Amino acid sequence: TGTTGTTGATGPGLATPLSATMASQSFTTTSTLFNWTAQPHPAFNPVTGNYTVMQTGPYLITFSTQLTLLSAQTISLGSSVNPAVEVRRILPTATTLATAKVGILDVNVVLVLTLRALVQGQLSTTAVAQLNAGDVVSVNYIANGLTLNVNLQNSNLSIFYLGATP
Repeated sequence: TGTTGTTGATGPGLATPLSATMASQSFTTTSTLFNWTAQPHPAFNPVTGNYTVMQTGPYLITFSTQLTLLSAQTISLGSSVNPAVEVRRILPTATTLATAKVGILDVNVVLVLTLRALVQGQLSTTAVAQLNAGDVVSVNYIANGLTLNVNLQNSNLSIFYLGATP
């Protein structure tokens, strides 16, 4: 073996996980979560909420939030209304990587009451996803027919590169 060379420049921070938070956002339609707070990270745009994958390989992605309604629900939800929060690869092609479905309470008391109501509470999802350099990942509220004003608060997003696949 020869002489050890000089130490190279620090890389782009792939081993540094992204950890982002969002205090509160309200939605009535399908939307991308935006205006995150995060330490500077070369792969993350906190304004748009987009994470651009820097290196191909497996990534651990976790997301959690508290979902509440901004006013009392006054109507029963239709049978096709199933809102969720999804972590999605939005580029180069849209693909759902992880989903946290909003709880729905179905009540049917014969001849008295039929009701489908949103359940407020904690939503969370975790996935290990194989991503390619240049893929763009975001967190999205998916209304799926829900038109009520929902609030997502105390949201947390973490994306961690797990290393090259063998």
